[in-house]
Amino acid sequence: MKGNTGMYRRLIMLAILLISCFLLVPVPALAAEGEELLVKYRADAKPSTIHGLAKDRLQPLGVRRLKASSKAEAEWLLQELRNHPDVEYAEYNHRRTVTVTASDPEYSTQWGLASARFPEAWEFTRGSTGVLVAVIDSGIALYHPELQGRYTQGYDYVFDDTEPDDELGHGTSVAGVIAANTGNGQGVAGATWHTTILPLKVLDQFGSGYDSDVAAAIIYAADQGADVINLSLGGPEPSKTLQEAVDYAHSKGAVIVAASGNKREAVYYPAACNNVIAVGSISQTNAVSSFSNYGEQLDVAAPGESIRTIGLDPYTTRTASGTSFAAPHVAALASLLLSLDPSLSNSQVESYITHTAIDQGAAGWDPDYGHGAIDAKAATLALLNEQAKGTVSLQIFGQVTDISITVDGVPAVLQRDTQGEVLLPAMLSGAHSLEVRMKGYLPYRTTVDVPIAQAVQVACIPLYGDLNGDGTVDLYDLVAISRQIGSIVVTNLELDPDQDGQVTLLDLAQVAANYGR
Repeated sequence: MKGNTGMYRRLIMLAILLISCFLLVPVPALAAEGEELLVKYRADAKPSTIHGLAKDRLQPLGVRRLKASSKAEAEWLLQELRNHPDVEYAEYNHRRTVTVTASDPEYSTQWGLASARFPEAWEFTRGSTGVLVAVIDSGIALYHPELQGRYTQGYDYVFDDTEPDDELGHGTSVAGVIAANTGNGQGVAGATWHTTILPLKVLDQFGSGYDSDVAAAIIYAADQGADVINLSLGGPEPSKTLQEAVDYAHSKGAVIVAASGNKREAVYYPAACNNVIAVGSISQTNAVSSFSNYGEQLDVAAPGESIRTIGLDPYTTRTASGTSFAAPHVAALASLLLSLDPSLSNSQVESYITHTAIDQGAAGWDPDYGHGAIDAKAATLALLNEQAKGTVSLQIFGQVTDISITVDGVPAVLQRDTQGEVLLPAMLSGAHSLEVRMKGYLPYRTTVDVPIAQAVQVACIPLYGDLNGDGTVDLYDLVAISRQIGSIVVTNLELDPDQDGQVTLLDLAQVAANYGR
């Protein structure tokens, strides 16, 4: 009984503390790092157990916010919540910070665009206003001339209003890498000419913001139909809330890109979350930046040193360094790919980016470069080549049993359509050599010109008589079919080319007609 009394006392104290946190300390008030918690209760939790402020913007995750009066109180409360059977998880509402490093403001050329071959990619696409890129950051300078006509209505999670005006300059610079007006005769060029920005402010004037706001912004971006989400922020602490928000956006088709961090240590979160393209930084010489975080979660590297972009001052540009400015290069590339093909899945977009990256460092994937340095031209060309692939079907005349086909010397995977034609895998436009081998027939070789994004049918009329498959019709084949004259054909269909169900002199005559070939 004494043990039960102690347990009841602990539960009562926990309930009192939870209620006091909820009632006496308003959650929107600014809390110090480590004083605010994020709690997710189990679906079957008792109503009497559930406390905390359920922000509508975190409702899709089922996450609530609790604020303690001190770090010590928060630590005790966190342990109690983690041990409670009705709690799925509890964690600190960590602050995330910008991933930027100060740099020489006199650097005047945009080497990053050239290095990643964006100008070459512009020959194929310059982006589309229909592609929406959410920049979750410190907001943007709403009246900056380089961003006019390039953004849509966003939200400010720091002040809870609809004007995400930038007090820091970081978000403006990040947005400038993606979408500064290009071809307008002033300032700098963005990596895309027409992409639309959705500015979401989660970082204050000091470059700091809570996980709860970052998660809420990710959810909002996904619900607004954002095609790409850029997160040039991070911190070393993992967060289940951030992971669930990322998963939510990913399930809605968004491509999520994040900066790896600038401490030359393990990749920061949210870049380290699953379903995120984690981006490291490289210099003009393609060397890994001295500050760039690394590790098994890193996916690609992009220009991140001395990046010329815009700032809060509408009349000048600035030069900045950090993985914060590598990430928007990747977000911009994702938006270019989606402008070419809006039907691409987020996994396909990531695949085009990673598989066309230029290998750097150790061969293959490595923890410093990931899959390599991004290549906008190669990625867009890979997509265009895929779109330009044509299809080839073979209409084969003859009693065919076993069949194998090589395309340009490579064995092809085959399938039959409803009419019995043989379908080959899609292939790039242009001339391709085909070799068709069928049991009982001489190899059939031809060259087919595959049109761009169209289907072509090839009539295959093979020569009968190569019964032993040695590539020629010889005495062996004549003797083999002679011995079968009069036989009823059940399984060896290659012995009955006229398909009358019996081996006859007519079948022998067909072999003899091709003798010596």
